[in-house]
Amino acid sequence: MSSCTSCWQAGFAEIQRTIREKEPPRPSTRITQLGPASTESAANRRTEPRRLASELRGDLDWVTMKALEKDRTRRYQTANALAADVRHHLSHEPVSAGPPSTVYRARKFVRRHRFGVAMAATLVILLMAFGVTMAVQAQRIARERDRANSEAETARQVSSFLVGLFEVSKPSEAAANSITAREILDKGADRIRGQLHDQPATRAALLATMGEVYASVGLYAKAQALDEEALTVRRRIAPHSAEAAASLAQLARVLVRQDKHNEAEPLAREALTLRRSLLGPEHVDVADSLALLGSILAWRAQYAESDAMHRQALQMRRKLLGDADPKVARSLRPLGTIALRHGDYLEAERLWREAYEIDRTALGAGHPTTVADSDNVATALLLQGRAADAEVVYRDNLVQTLQSLGPGHPDLNLCYTNLGATLYLQRKLGEAEGMYREALAVARRSWKGDHYDVVVCLCNLGQVLDAQGKYSEAEDLLREAWEMARRVLVPDHPALATTAIFLSTVLRHREKTVEAEALAAEALTINTKHLGPEHRRTQEAKGALGMALAKQGHYSDAEPLLLAYAATLEGKSGVEDDLGEVVQQIVKMYDAWGKPDKAAEWRAKLPKPVAPAPVK
Repeated sequence: MSSCTSCWQAGFAEIQRTIREKEPPRPSTRITQLGPASTESAANRRTEPRRLASELRGDLDWVTMKALEKDRTRRYQTANALAADVRHHLSHEPVSAGPPSTVYRARKFVRRHRFGVAMAATLVILLMAFGVTMAVQAQRIARERDRANSEAETARQVSSFLVGLFEVSKPSEAAANSITAREILDKGADRIRGQLHDQPATRAALLATMGEVYASVGLYAKAQALDEEALTVRRRIAPHSAEAAASLAQLARVLVRQDKHNEAEPLAREALTLRRSLLGPEHVDVADSLALLGSILAWRAQYAESDAMHRQALQMRRKLLGDADPKVARSLRPLGTIALRHGDYLEAERLWREAYEIDRTALGAGHPTTVADSDNVATALLLQGRAADAEVVYRDNLVQTLQSLGPGHPDLNLCYTNLGATLYLQRKLGEAEGMYREALAVARRSWKGDHYDVVVCLCNLGQVLDAQGKYSEAEDLLREAWEMARRVLVPDHPALATTAIFLSTVLRHREKTVEAEALAAEALTINTKHLGPEHRRTQEAKGALGMALAKQGHYSDAEPLLLAYAATLEGKSGVEDDLGEVVQQIVKMYDAWGKPDKAAEWRAKLPKPVAPAPVK
């Protein structure tokens, strides 16, 4: 009995010591240490141990630990104080056992007033968003204002600059009509280079404007120098800007006009890439770049890609600008050339007439662009054999071009060439020769060196001289054209083949048949590759080769080529028809071959002679 009493007293003492000295675990900690009992305890409360521990953590931990506090001065002083903290917990108010932090009290406040706080927070967020939007809008408006002010200042400076071009230092010594346009341009270019270095944007705008003016009057070398300088300035200011893209395209165009396609292509591609990145896939400037690059690729005989770009540019311009905008007409012109390449003269006429009507309405009948459209329509008529109708148009256009552009402009070359072609087809060979000589003079004066315009003029003049039997001069001119064409064109361009056929013809007339055969064979290879075996130009090359072979007595090789060419020409009329000369050669071939019946059959087919085609 005494021993049991001693054991009980020892255990009670241990309990007292534990209560006095050992810190009890928090309820949230204890629940995780009970093992299976914690699961049972959580299940009784329809939850799981981890969630129950989370619910105990915080207020209930603090209330429990304060009730078990070792120091009685820090415990609840009364049962009511304990009950009050429990009520505070249940009503989501701060408990006295918790930390007196602002964050804790704020969290309790939010818990008690969820709806009100949510509405207030939403209002604050909306106000902040509104403030941010207004700030961004204000910045955008400020940027637009600054840009507008900058553009207005640039316009003012440009206006002041242009007015200054017409000022003379001593008015008494210079009447207004003594100042030529060329003098004004040169004066302006010199002033730009010497001034405005502290205003780079204005300087670049003026350089680009003067470059356009120089190009419009045919002074392409001077235009190129100004365009290059404008591009340099704009790249220095902002290399990835719309202005830099505009300068790239402008410089590429003036290089194209000078036959510098190798230099123009990378600039045109860079302009297209830059405009797409800045403006998106569909924009009028993107369409302009597509058309420019399409023209360069056509010059390289990359017809599939070129045609696709021109059609895409037309579709984009119609969508963005409507059907009556002059830029739509600008896209219709190369599409007419595409139709011409495929031998569809009626479609070429339709497209060019549409372009003409657009420009006549928008720009006026006498505008140089409208006149050029009219020239295209006349070309379509000429190719359909309507030479007299084309002549009327060409004569009127020559007069208008002389009046609007002056006697020295490079575009006059085309006017003289077209009029010469229609006279040539009407067998007015002397008049045609005069027009072709005028065209060649304009081209040589304009380019002073290698240029495809000079090649065309040499070919046309050589052809009309050949038709008049002036073989020696014709050969000299056509050899010059051939050598120049090989320098300015890609090696297998169809225009090179056309030059080869003309030279082959005059060499055959001069009994230089071996060289004539080689040139015709090269032309046939080029045209078959780029235009296809059935194209009119390919058949023309077959005819030239057949006639050169027949002249050498290679009748079995010549016969299928000549018959195929004759079949192409029979029943057709137009600028390229050469049926009379072909039939005469077939008759001579069969006579020399000892086939009189065949010769008689073809002799009966002899039509009135029709002249071969001038270069177009």
